[in-house]
Amino acid sequence: MLYRPLGKTGLTVSEIGFGCASWWGQRAFDEGQAIALVHAALDRGDLLRHRGQLFQRRGRAAVGAGAAGRNLEGLVIATKAGTAHNSRRVVRDMSPAAIKASVLRSLANLGLERLPLLQLHGPAILDLTDDLLATLEGLKARGSLRRWASTASIPPSSTMSRVCRSSTS
Repeated sequence: MLYRPLGKTGLTVSEIGFGCASWWGQRAFDEGQAIALVHAALDRGDLLRHRGQLFQRRGRAAVGAGAAGRNLEGLVIATKAGTAHNSRRVVRDMSPAAIKASVLRSLANLGLERLPLLQLHGPAILDLTDDLLATLEGLKARGSLRRWASTASIPPSSTMSRVCRSSTS
């Protein structure tokens, strides 16, 4: 397995990640199979898992169960926050309370004390409020997050400009 730095995060990840999206959250997907897949990926040296709040907690719990009792040194689990299912539809909520609740759910479902990487799931520029940025930095300061980022559905320069202005004020 080949490894690379993940941008300027200080994290190193395998070139091939292990996506754990939508199908994992379905009841038809056998949890035993999911755990076996996590074991196979860990045995192969895969160091990046990707989960999203949108993809149901069953999948996240299966990743946690598969990783339980294994050597997780160097493992980077990336999860998303800001979108969720609510009565069979997707709901966006980038409020500080929703993001914090999502982080706490992810930690519990994955059996982790700290998330290596949290990604805001496609925030609009107006979502990146001072309160949200303070919440994310507070979660980092308390040790709940190592790093946070954004999946960009807006021009990256706009996102970075807003984040930089907020973090320096």
